[in-house]
Amino acid sequence: MGLGTKEKILEAAKQHFAEFGLAHASIRAITRMAGVNSALIRYHYGSKHALYEEVVRAIARRLIATRVAALEDLRAAHGGDVVPIEQLLRAYAEPLFPRAHADLSQDAAIYLRFFGRMYTEPSDELKGIIQSQFTELQLMYIEEIHKAVAHLSRETTVFRFGLLIGSLTLLGSKLGVLSILSAGRLNEDDTAATLSQYVTAYAALFRAPEPSA
Repeated sequence: MGLGTKEKILEAAKQHFAEFGLAHASIRAITRMAGVNSALIRYHYGSKHALYEEVVRAIARRLIATRVAALEDLRAAHGGDVVPIEQLLRAYAEPLFPRAHADLSQDAAIYLRFFGRMYTEPSDELKGIIQSQFTELQLMYIEEIHKAVAHLSRETTVFRFGLLIGSLTLLGSKLGVLSILSAGRLNEDDTAATLSQYVTAYAALFRAPEPSA
């Protein structure tokens, strides 16, 4: 069964907003991509701004649902015991590694481009939309991670989790930083190897002692 009109608009808008952002996006271009009349965008979404917010929320919902399900599976598997830090980090990061999580590949790639814009084209509006979607999820993971690294204060756990979020954006930005710095020996498109490096590095960071005053 094909996509309905509203879904066609949303899929086209995901691609277009990820490439051009809110300020430079064109409703006319989105309607061409979706193969619909511009009046239908106003009917279904009201405005470019409202469509933009719905795009971000739609992508976020899928990523959040996947991460919540992964966390619930880990909790069930360990029967109330502390979940190892490596498993928690992998569960949080994996949905943003398209080849490692094929069913989310398109949304993950688009979300990373949106998230990257928070750093390359700062927008309080975009930050607010994205962060409002993810705060509850992030707090769930912080609580579980803190149990696994009980030697840390909660503030240090939160700080290191913040570094984790930032590095995910860098890895997904497609800037090729690691490839450049390693003279091509690291390939960021090898998502299985990159995810393994990521989990190992951040597990070590979280196990590091509390910083001295």
